[in-house]
Amino acid sequence: MAAERVLYRLAWGNPYTQPPDNLPRVVATEIGRRGPDGFPGIAALCAASPRFGLGSGYSVHFYGAIDEKPPRRLSGEARQSIRRKALRRRQERNNPLFAEVAIEAAQARNPEYYGTEKA
Repeated sequence: MAAERVLYRLAWGNPYTQPPDNLPRVVATEIGRRGPDGFPGIAALCAASPRFGLGSGYSVHFYGAIDEKPPRRLSGEARQSIRRKALRRRQERNNPLFAEVAIEAAQARNPEYYGTEKA
């Protein structure tokens, strides 16, 4: 199992109340690695200060894995194809008798959006 980056926060546990004595809502934030032995960052956050330990109202919040790879992007042609298919489905559902007319009108109004411009 490869280690993945995860985000932990030591923060006030109850979202409906405020921390006492004007203490901060978020005490510490750490980005750690989850490995085969679990989540080692939790112990480091709990040891940050005894004032924020067990029973104080603060808790460790786990925000999940941080994705390290960039998001997948569709090409312009793929987006236009998806838009044309969605337009066809929408028009056939809402205007079954006049779907072709409505599709042609929508594509004529915005040819760049649907990729129907003439070369």
